[in-house]
Amino acid sequence: MQSYAQSTHVMLLRNLLCLLTSCLKSLDLAPWSESSTLQVFSFMFPYIVHCRPKLRKFAQKLICSILTSSSIMSAPDAPLTHPAVPALVSFCLPVIKSSAATSLPVSTLHIFGFFKLVLHLFPQAEVKATCEAVLQVMGAGHPTVMRCGLVMLQSFFSSRPRPAVTLSPELNAQLVNALYDYKPGVRDHKLYDVWLVTVQEALMNLQSSSDELFLNNLPKFVGIVVESWLSGRSETICTASTVLMTLLKQGFQACLDKEAEQSSTNGLCHTTGTKVIEHMQRALHYQFASAWDKVLLTWATCFEVLGKKCAPEMLQPLSNIAELRESQAYSNSAIVDRTIATAVKAMGPDLVLKAIPLDMSGEECQDFRRSWMLPLLRDNIRSTRLSFFTTYFLPLASAFHELAEASDKPASVTKAYEILERQIWSLLPGFCTSPTDFTESFPRIARTLGVYLVNRLDLRLDIMSALRHLISSNILNDEGVPEMRRYAKNFLPILFNIYTIQSPSQSEEGIRLAAYDTIKAFVQIADDQLCATLFFDASAKLSEEQITSHSKHAILDLARSLVCKMGLENIERLYMLGKGNLEDSDRRVQKKAYRVMEEICRCPTPVCKEFIETHVGELSEVLLDSLQSLAPGSRAPRLRCLVLLLGNLSVEHKSFAWTALREAVLSTKVNAAKVQQAAYEVVLSVGKALIRWQPEDPGAAIKELVSQLTAGFTGGSYLVSCTILSLSVALCEFKDVCSSDVLNAVVEAVEIVMASHNREIVQAALYFVRMLFVILTPEELAQHLNKLIPNLCSMSEDCRKHFRTKLRDIFVKLIRKFGYENIIGLLPESYKKLAVKIRKVEKRKKRKKDEKSREYQSKDKHEDDVASSSGILGPSATESIEQILQDSSEDESDDGDENFPASRRGKKAESAWIEEQGEDDIVDFLDKSAGKQILSTDPKAPPKRKGKCPFEVTKDGRLLILDPEAEKAEKDERSSETEEAANDLLEALSHYKSKKRKASLDADGEGTSGAANGAGPSKKKKVEKTSDGDARKGKLEPYAYLPLNRKLLNKRFKKRPAAFKRLLSAAQKGARKGQKTRATSFKRAKQ
Repeated sequence: MQSYAQSTHVMLLRNLLCLLTSCLKSLDLAPWSESSTLQVFSFMFPYIVHCRPKLRKFAQKLICSILTSSSIMSAPDAPLTHPAVPALVSFCLPVIKSSAATSLPVSTLHIFGFFKLVLHLFPQAEVKATCEAVLQVMGAGHPTVMRCGLVMLQSFFSSRPRPAVTLSPELNAQLVNALYDYKPGVRDHKLYDVWLVTVQEALMNLQSSSDELFLNNLPKFVGIVVESWLSGRSETICTASTVLMTLLKQGFQACLDKEAEQSSTNGLCHTTGTKVIEHMQRALHYQFASAWDKVLLTWATCFEVLGKKCAPEMLQPLSNIAELRESQAYSNSAIVDRTIATAVKAMGPDLVLKAIPLDMSGEECQDFRRSWMLPLLRDNIRSTRLSFFTTYFLPLASAFHELAEASDKPASVTKAYEILERQIWSLLPGFCTSPTDFTESFPRIARTLGVYLVNRLDLRLDIMSALRHLISSNILNDEGVPEMRRYAKNFLPILFNIYTIQSPSQSEEGIRLAAYDTIKAFVQIADDQLCATLFFDASAKLSEEQITSHSKHAILDLARSLVCKMGLENIERLYMLGKGNLEDSDRRVQKKAYRVMEEICRCPTPVCKEFIETHVGELSEVLLDSLQSLAPGSRAPRLRCLVLLLGNLSVEHKSFAWTALREAVLSTKVNAAKVQQAAYEVVLSVGKALIRWQPEDPGAAIKELVSQLTAGFTGGSYLVSCTILSLSVALCEFKDVCSSDVLNAVVEAVEIVMASHNREIVQAALYFVRMLFVILTPEELAQHLNKLIPNLCSMSEDCRKHFRTKLRDIFVKLIRKFGYENIIGLLPESYKKLAVKIRKVEKRKKRKKDEKSREYQSKDKHEDDVASSSGILGPSATESIEQILQDSSEDESDDGDENFPASRRGKKAESAWIEEQGEDDIVDFLDKSAGKQILSTDPKAPPKRKGKCPFEVTKDGRLLILDPEAEKAEKDERSSETEEAANDLLEALSHYKSKKRKASLDADGEGTSGAANGAGPSKKKKVEKTSDGDARKGKLEPYAYLPLNRKLLNKRFKKRPAAFKRLLSAAQKGARKGQKTRATSFKRAKQ
């Protein structure tokens, strides 16, 4: 190493370093206490700051690997830190201190980059010494050193060093307080943003080790961050908001989770939270108006975290935020709504309405200025007291109802009260979502809900939604289920009546469906005896002679909803009820009966399972006998019944499985998605049943299934197409247990029917070919290409044209999978043109995809650069330091760095400026705060103008405002030349009126000579010559007037177009002169 230390052979040095690292990593603990070992290890230290970037990075990574993955660190009795760390620190600290006085200490930056990798591996003594040296260099150094030092500390804190070994909570708190002395000025926004993120990481690491120290140090930093919102820079405002939200959501929330009594106000969390709120409340003042968007988003996080803990202190900020929404000083009401919505979720509606009252007393009023709160409450009320709705909103809704029913008020007023009442009742589902006082509050409102459910048609949807929320919330709560079960006997009869009454309109039909959903929710918690009584009453009504069809449909649905709570006797009665209606002439009744059978087969209760096991044979016979009278709308529930039965059949019922398979195959092409899905499930269920009956040989079971399916190839076109579709689904599902011989036989059979002239068969065959890409592996599919591609190309002309898109898609997949060269040889001449076109399209797509990927990469790279330059440094912080190191010297790049873009190599290093207030203000570089007056941006640079000033500015900075009247007069003088062109055009028009060609030629000559000699008529004379129109005062002379002479419409004049030619030539001549005049006037105006 000593012999080749000054060598330029980078690869040799890299290999030597690698060999030395391998030797050092294999040493035991004892050799590391010897000076010779440390001396050998020290040979690697100079390469930490080597001028060759690749060699430097390689050496840093090797040393890091020695400290982390040596054999002594993985031993059972491994030390807490590597014994060679003190020697490493003793080399690095002098380098930092000795290079601090240079203008741009490159070695210091190299050491900072190295510390990012290894500082969290140091013991606490070395960490303290290192941090002191780093802070000392940052105090009076270059802004680049300041920035890289902050990034290094940020990386150190974010690595979460071990509190007991590397960084104790006390030392962490000291570092946080020490960083306040190195806070840059807000004007140096790039450095300031990095400082904010660094302190944030320091506080987050402090919270992970000590909640008490974190809470004690948090308010001071929050006050500084709040002041950052006054900077006026969007980057700093955004960074400040992100820092605060991170500290509250991750840091403070973790402290709250650890605290046992969150409702207690006598704790450190409450004290710290109160101070944070006081600092945050200052940001609602008018001087923070430019940052209110980010301020309100931060307040939303504050409400989310501190809303319950510091609820009394939140009332005044909430009131101020609501005033912002109603004032004209702030127009972004959506962010205000989002902030208040978060407060409603966290604090509850009672506290929010205490801070932001609705100003609705239930008395007659025309101004509802806080009505915007009702939609916010509706969407965000959760897990709160139900009693608040009973005591506050229910009387208010009653008062509005009385005002809406008053007959002495205009319709617009009563409509407003009606809408307010509906909005108040829409809050009820939110109050019923996991209420905190259900057992105490629900008995007080249950009777009212039942009465309104019967009498108020417009409130039924909200009430039923609230009941469903209560049931779903209390199913997981053992205390609430008995209370809700007690009221089931009151609500279920009401809901049954609502569902059985025929609805006259579509809106009431929605109420019926909601009632059915509510009934199913109540049945889950209701008593078995109650459900049995309801079923007995419903089945008794079915036996009545005067029952309507609607009532029959509704009762069958209600009986189906009670299956899960029925006993064996009632199940048998329901089965007989459904069986008797399977062949009913009413299609809806038949469909309801099949759904009853399906529900019996699907129900997971032990009673239903016992019934299915004992009646499976009878069920199979019933379903077979009812096939002849099957209505089209009943196919889907019938097929689903077959699926459920096939899961319980034994091998004795194999004949029933084949019958179900045939029915399913014929249903695969029915024009109904649910029927097709159920048919495919039957096919798969038959295959699973066969495998269940032959577990020792599943391949033989699938072979039997395929043989039954392929029998359909002997039928008509409809059966053949259904067979191909069924085979596709079966082979895709059971491809793992299906033998290759069976697959090959099916593929050959489909290839044969592919030449059919029937579109239905060809369409199914093309679907099967597309499924082959999923069923077969590329190697298996390649074996069929020699026959598959010619069969695809031998399709009839009619089918080829009709399915040209599907064919093209198949060829695209083949070319993508097997390549153009392998496919083109198998295609006939008529299809080669298509293959060439596909190759071109695929190449174009690939080229565009590559271009887009490059654009995305460059865009991401640009965003990373912007993020690093603005100080918002996350994972790219390491890269930003390396960029700085690349820019520091042009002599550092070796042979391997020529691939860097020119924009990187040509960058200039950052400049530094000293901010002094006057001649007597001299910066003391020995002071810790001297770094605040060293900026990375020029303090005397003028701010960028947002827009161009509408007035001219003189050299001494005064605005030059010209008189518009004087400019107008000057323009009138300049328009004389323009009027000459207008005169020529008028002369041409006057000659157009003359009938003699000679006179027109003479006049044309006079006008030309007059213009050439400069002796044209005066301005007054020009006005007189425009006899066809009057010149307007203050306006330019018109170029020409076209007289409306009906004689000009005579067809004979079309044979003599000379006059029109003279008109056009004069107009072009005037236009050229006008352009010259305009250009001259612009030049004079600029001068």
